[in-house]
Amino acid sequence: MTKKLKHDILKCYLTTKLTPKQKLVLVGYLQKTGQIPPLTTVGQLLNIDLDQAEEFVQDLTLPAMIEMSEWILADHPFITIADKNYPTQLREIYMPPLLLFYQGDLELLQTPIVSMVGSRRYTSYGQVAVRQLIPPLVAQGITVCSGLAQGIDGLVHRTTIGCHGKTIAVIGTGLDRYYPPANKSLQQLLAKKGLVLSEYLPQASPLRWHFPHRNRIIAGLSQATVVVEAGQKSGSLITANISPKYTIILCVKFRRIQGLKTPIYQHFYEI
Repeated sequence: MTKKLKHDILKCYLTTKLTPKQKLVLVGYLQKTGQIPPLTTVGQLLNIDLDQAEEFVQDLTLPAMIEMSEWILADHPFITIADKNYPTQLREIYMPPLLLFYQGDLELLQTPIVSMVGSRRYTSYGQVAVRQLIPPLVAQGITVCSGLAQGIDGLVHRTTIGCHGKTIAVIGTGLDRYYPPANKSLQQLLAKKGLVLSEYLPQASPLRWHFPHRNRIIAGLSQATVVVEAGQKSGSLITANISPKYTIILCVKFRRIQGLKTPIYQHFYEI
């Protein structure tokens, strides 16, 4: 991919003049032609009038846009949906990310990946489940993906590293932010020994809606998804509900634990 194409895709990502769906359509055109279309084609392609098309094209040339895109290109590595090393399976999800900022080993995206997610407040059962499930995955050369959240996610990453395995974290902030703050040292370790990904700009805060959005990436990267203890309306089950479209679901059945309010999900496998 040429530097110009990468720059143009970045500007499409940055613009506020288009919806996410319109951005994907435009990037598809860019991949085929290598250039931003003329005004009339922009309007036809995106189903917008000429005034809106002109606003978008002008936005790409504003000094603030040029400054921001050059700052990102200089200091913040990312891959785009047009790059060869962008995971094929991730392209197939609903609204795939236009680009992913990264720290660490991008080659992990080309390995077999299993995602493992779960409750922020896990029990001793969840802890045992993670410690039983991860060593066989690592032994088979499978990379384990999770969300670096408090609870099961953090345990998954630490256990994988402890087994000398490879792990990917998909986070809901900019790569220079640490959320929760208690996982700062873990995130820094993953950036050196694994891979940390985000679709959000550097300095992006942990906004609430970021986390269900990042769950689609966790599911989309993986060939299988394991859920270890999850509330009925939790983000972990959002990930599981996305997964059937393009992964095999391997879930962990809840056991009756004193104080656990969530019911047993009969379709989960028990370990």
